[in-house]
Order: sequence, then C-alpha cells, then structure tokens
Amino acid sequence: MASGLGKTLTTIFDLQQFLQECPNAHILYLCHQESILAQSKRKFRKFFGEEYSYGMYTGNYKTTHTVTFLFATFQSMHNHREEFVSSVFDYIVVDEAHHTAANTYQPTPDYFEPQFLVGLTATKDRPDGRDILETYDQVLFQMDIYDGWAEGWLARVDYRVMLDDLNQEEFEKYVGPQASNEKVSIAQLNKTIFAPKRDEEIVASIREQTADLENPSIFVFCSNIDHANAMAYHFGGEAAVIHSGQSPSLNEAILSSFRSGDIRIIISVNMLNEGIDVPEADVVVFLRATESSIIFFQQLGRGLRISGEKRTVRVLDYVANIKRIAMILEMEETAKKRAESTPNYSPSAKPDPIVVDIPATKFRVERVDVERLLEKAFNSRHRNIPWTREEALAALKEAFPEGTLVTCDMLTYNPNVPSPATLLRLFGETRVPLEMLNLRAYVARYPNDPDVVWLELKKMASRGIRICKATIDDNPRLPRSDTVVRLCGPLDEIRCSLEQPLHYIEKTDEELLKIYFVESKKAEHWLTAHEIDANDRLPSAYSMLSRFGDIHNIREEAIKLCGDLLVNKSGFQRRREACQRDCMDKYLNSSIAFGRWLMPADMPKKDYSRIKKLFGGRKALIETIMLNYGDQYNYLGTSARN
Repeated sequence: MASGLGKTLTTIFDLQQFLQECPNAHILYLCHQESILAQSKRKFRKFFGEEYSYGMYTGNYKTTHTVTFLFATFQSMHNHREEFVSSVFDYIVVDEAHHTAANTYQPTPDYFEPQFLVGLTATKDRPDGRDILETYDQVLFQMDIYDGWAEGWLARVDYRVMLDDLNQEEFEKYVGPQASNEKVSIAQLNKTIFAPKRDEEIVASIREQTADLENPSIFVFCSNIDHANAMAYHFGGEAAVIHSGQSPSLNEAILSSFRSGDIRIIISVNMLNEGIDVPEADVVVFLRATESSIIFFQQLGRGLRISGEKRTVRVLDYVANIKRIAMILEMEETAKKRAESTPNYSPSAKPDPIVVDIPATKFRVERVDVERLLEKAFNSRHRNIPWTREEALAALKEAFPEGTLVTCDMLTYNPNVPSPATLLRLFGETRVPLEMLNLRAYVARYPNDPDVVWLELKKMASRGIRICKATIDDNPRLPRSDTVVRLCGPLDEIRCSLEQPLHYIEKTDEELLKIYFVESKKAEHWLTAHEIDANDRLPSAYSMLSRFGDIHNIREEAIKLCGDLLVNKSGFQRRREACQRDCMDKYLNSSIAFGRWLMPADMPKKDYSRIKKLFGGRKALIETIMLNYGDQYNYLGTSARN
C-alpha cells in the first residue's frame, strides 16, 4: 500500500481479530529502523491499551521477559534470534518488507515458525531486482498511489515545478521560433538549459510560494548534510535538521516538536524516506535529485497522509532535471486516467488528484514549451529503441574519425551514438567497441547513471573489493561516494544487494567498540568518520553513527569499555590533549551558534591566546576540528564567505 494509506493500522485491525481467537498469542514486529519501531509501538499501545504488554529488542533496549508485542530490529534479531524458540511467535509483522530480501535480513523470517507472516511495504520492488515474494508467497492486498488518489484516501497534490533556473537563451534554442529539428540528448539538455540556484534564492522562493498558507509545516529533502546545514542557516533558525549522524533521540525530539507545531520546517537527509508518520506536513520541498522512482514516491508520501482539515499538499520541486519533469507529467496523466476510470468519477465532485503547475518565473515559460522540449529529447533514436552491437559500432564509426580521443561526455551528449551505459551493457566494457574501431577511449568517470554505477559496483564485488566510501572514491570509473549513495541507496544496502557480508551485524556493540579502540590505538589517535570508512575491520561510518550516535558517543563508549588512548602518555600530554578537546568543543559550539567560524575579534582575548598556545592559530584549530568531525561543518566556512 502506498505511503499514507495506513499499513500499520490495517495490521492492527487484523491483529485485533487474531487476538480474539488466540488471546495468549505473542506477536513480533520487525523493522530495520528503531525510530519506525518506536512509532509503531506508540500506535499499538494507543489502540490495544495497557491490558497487553509491550517490549523493544534493539541495539539500545533488550526486553528479555515475555510480552504480547515485541518490537525488534532486524539487526538485533540477526544477532540473537537463536536465543528464542523458533515457534515462540504466533504472528510476525515485517514493516518495510522490501528489505527482507537482503542476505542479512532473510535468515530471521526463515528461522521463526509463526502461524502467520505478513509483510508491509509501499513498494515490493528493490534496486537489485530480487523478488520478496520468495519469502511471502503471495500479495494479499495492494493499493498503489494512483488507486489511493482515485478513492480519495490520499491528499490531493498541488505540484509546482520551479523553473526559475532556466537559461532563457538556451531554452529558446530548442523551443523558440528559430528552433531546429536537430535531435538532442537528455544529458545535453540538463547541461545547457539549467543553471544552479543559490540557496538563499531557494529559501526566498519557498517563502513566496507558501505565503498564502497559514503556519505551513514544511519537509525539505536535501542530498547531503552540508547542504542541509547550509539551508537551515539561510532559514534563520526556523528550521531543524535531521540526519543519521545525529543521535536517534535528538532526531525523534525534532520530529515531536514538528508534530506539536513548535518547529515548522524540517530539513532531512535520507531520514524521512520510509515509515515516518507525520501527517501534519502540508508542504514538501525537493532539493535533491534522485534517479530512483522508489525514493521519489517514498519522499512524496511524507505529505500525502490526510489529517484534520488537511486535504491538499503543496509540492515545490527545485530539481532541475529533464527526466524528473517527464516523470512528474507522466504521474499527473496516470493519476487523472485512473481517477476517471473509477465508477463515481465526476470532475465537479472529485477534482484531479494531482495538478502540475509551472509558476511565473523570471521569464515566461509555457507548459506546452516544456512538453515540446521533452518530446524532442525522448524521441531521440537511442532513448526509445534498443541498440544492437552492430548498430552501435556503425554509429560510432560514422560519428568519430579513426584515432579520435573519445571522452565520456562525447558519448553522453551526442544523441546519434549509444550512451556509455548502453556500450557497457552491450560489450561489458565501454572502451571495447572504441578499441575495435581504432578509437582512443578516455573515460575518467562514468556519468551519474544508476545502471552504470551498479555494474561497476558488481565488478568490484566480484573482485573481492569491499564496497565502502574509500574504495568508491578511489575508483576512477565511479562518481564520488555521496553521489553513489544518492543514486543507489545507503552503502549497507548496496553491500547486502551484492552479497557482501556486513561483519558488524554479527558483532555486538561491545565487540565493535573494542575493534574501534584497537584500530584507533594503531593509528595513535581516535579514528575520524573518514578513517572509519576506510578501515576494513569496521562497518561504514554511516552504520557506526546509526548504531552509536555521533562520533563523540562512539569515543565515550569506547573509553568507558576499554579506557582512554592517552593512558600510556605522560601526565603533561594527557592534560594538553584534554585541554585541546575542551577548546575545540567550545570553539565549535560558539561557531555553530554564530553561524560561521569565529574570527579573533569575536572572541575574548584570553580565549584566542589559548587557541594560539594549544594549536598555533585559528586556521590550525579549524583544520583539527574538520579532521576529527569530518566535513559536516563545512557550511560554517561557506556562510562566512557569503
């Protein structure tokens, strides 16, 4: 069932009947995120009341006594499932069930023997193509987003494509009176007609587009933590940021404040895609591009739940991407056709479920012009008709004289030749057909195509290379690791899809902290987030932060368990490094409050003298902070320059 249609409540109603027939039954509720479990537990307690017992089984909480409802993460059950009798649970619910097909998750439902196993998901599709019906056998019920709109169960969408960034001169070359009939590629359009927008311009536009709403509650989706922090700065303190680098308790506190209306704007980085129930959101803002329609519909779903008087959600899409615009227009057309096919449809009684609008921009853009542009792009030869090997070789031979140095851009932006992704699919290597024609291949980095990225990741895995931030960034055939995550999903899910073992799942928190301590001892300093990513004995920094919170918490827990790395140093060294840590924390917290790195004039003279004494100067202090905390505070320097 699509996001917002009430999968959890549907299960609650079925469990109500099940408990009437089996009053002493035990129910297991599985999910991959503790925040989703906590939310579901609140719903169950509110519905079933205190006559039943409830427990959590996660990295932070372990209910060991028998309860009616046990809410557990896949990770904890993977480690401890054999501590339970296989037949102990009569009814098992798996939320976000599309994750079940991962190698590290599948053993848990395979181990238990319930009377009934049900999976809940908004999409049964996975990026790796695995079929979750191998676990669940059959689809009992389905209602997609279009059926939800047609039946009136989801909020109507006022979808606004924000095209303020169009390059008018380039745009009119393709759709103006003097436009030629020359074919054009999608990549070429994206490169020439869109110009990047400044963050402050986007904030001003968001305020303008929501000025007619009374106390709007706004979700903003960003691609990375640095951008999210920068956007929060430009909102002037009105917005709060949630991301995996923060502790779960802080993220939950921010969501609670949003639900109560104390916070009106939340900026999210990969945290609100799944399972978060915040029906109060009546504005969704897209600032991140994604090639994945799954992620797009998950994020759109955050605003589709009907609540109180809310019947419409406003979407502001600032993603400058031709494929995205095509997908939006196709979504509008499909929703309208599905609504018209319902028995009780009438335009007056049931208005269109989604209306796509292009608000007035810096110059006049007619929707018909955008549609004409899309038609020109998607009618290109290789966008609609699959290439054969013979056709690809013939096209390359005609396009490039013998001996030409062919770059990735020359393939991507020329609509008359196959794209790098197509060559990779046909020949296994992009350079193979070029070398067959005596062309020189120069492909430094593949374009941001998920299919190309997946193929290269599979090759790395087949060679025994561990997929992590360090190995991705070292591979010249891949974009940067943050782009890979945006295109293909979190690194942990990628590793699961490629059947790479997630060693940390099999280890307890205590074992992981001991490894972290040992590896830090070898390096003679506490490992930073970047160094964790590059270490083969540790999971990714994303996984470590998800389990323990921020880097401070990891170090504190490691010190409690194993002692301080400074224990073998002289008393003078220990005192000096303790003073340096205090100085770093004080300077960083003051800079965050100030919105930029503090200048000497912003600090008391004695504080700056202390910085010079301990670090040699302000620049060295900032470099030390960035080394220890990663790049998440880059925005402070950006804000100062702006």
